[in-house]
Amino acid sequence: MSNKQFSGLSFSLPWLITFVLFWLFPLGYSFVIGFTDYQLLSKSFEWIGFDNYVSLIEDPDFISALKNTFIFVFGTIPITTVIALLLALLLNRSFTGRDFFRAGFFMPSITSMVVVALIFTNLFQRGGYIAMLAEMIGFSPPVNGFL
Repeated sequence: MSNKQFSGLSFSLPWLITFVLFWLFPLGYSFVIGFTDYQLLSKSFEWIGFDNYVSLIEDPDFISALKNTFIFVFGTIPITTVIALLLALLLNRSFTGRDFFRAGFFMPSITSMVVVALIFTNLFQRGGYIAMLAEMIGFSPPVNGFL
């Protein structure tokens, strides 16, 4: 193995180890468990073949959930993609306030979820801003806050 190949492998090794441990192994293990009668608190399991999948396909709740998932996916993805494309085309044109709207669309991708969570916690906690506004209007906020 040349020095160049060793360097490439050594840089790739952390990603490969993480990929195998946290993606490939759980995927393979879940596939094997799907063909067994696995009990979480028991160390033993029985090989039952396709019985789990047959019972899943015969379950009306699963069929209903699968149908709802397909309706949701095929009903929302094309519509949201078209809306996003139209908004992108609109914001690519020159008009007054274009930079303001561009910043508004870009802001969610740069705002940290931690910051958003802290802001909403401050807003809705006991004695927070929403509770103070509710008191100013004449409403009595919940004792433990809104969360």
